[in-house]
Amino acid sequence: MSLSKKMIKVVLASDSQRRRDLVPYLTGKYSFASPKVEEIINPNLSPAEAAMDLADKKARSVFHKRMLQEVIVIGCDTIIVLDGVIYGKPKNLNDARQMIRKLQGKTHKVITGVSFINQIYNETFYVESEVTIKRLTDYAVEEYLKAADYLEYAGGYALQDRDFNIVESYKGSASNIIGFPLEKIGERYLNRVDKKIRRLEIDRKYREIYGDDD
Repeated sequence: MSLSKKMIKVVLASDSQRRRDLVPYLTGKYSFASPKVEEIINPNLSPAEAAMDLADKKARSVFHKRMLQEVIVIGCDTIIVLDGVIYGKPKNLNDARQMIRKLQGKTHKVITGVSFINQIYNETFYVESEVTIKRLTDYAVEEYLKAADYLEYAGGYALQDRDFNIVESYKGSASNIIGFPLEKIGERYLNRVDKKIRRLEIDRKYREIYGDDD
């Protein structure tokens, strides 16, 4: 069953400014809502399952207030995985310090779980990329922590932060690393909505800024 043509509004279930900045590349009709969910990772799930689980909880927490509206609610959750250990957003300065020290000089996975929900369907999926963090001295780590907004990002860093970027290279979707995998979301959105939207060029934009690391 497909959505009606007028059902094109997207509601992003997120307080993340970086995700909100990317939504206009998907559609011109959108709004934002704050999900009421504790971001606690289920230890019994695989990393991909855990990211999808939190994304779905975020989407559902927003959708339950809009069940009679013709909208698509999208929830996202991004996690970092290094040597099988899952890292979310740091809780405080010391937590961020430990994360950056563990990630520096190594390559880790970035997994974003995504959930789509509306009146007639609910689906979840995930996108995976790889990021290599620069080798950092303890001094460099401390200088980074003084300047960066580390509490807002999984792993304590942001690919799009040009002033305090500690990323050496990445493989895969740049928008996924930022937390809103536009390519895959756009593909699923087009499958669900009978409406043409402009080509998704956000990943090309970030590759122009940071270089093509594939």
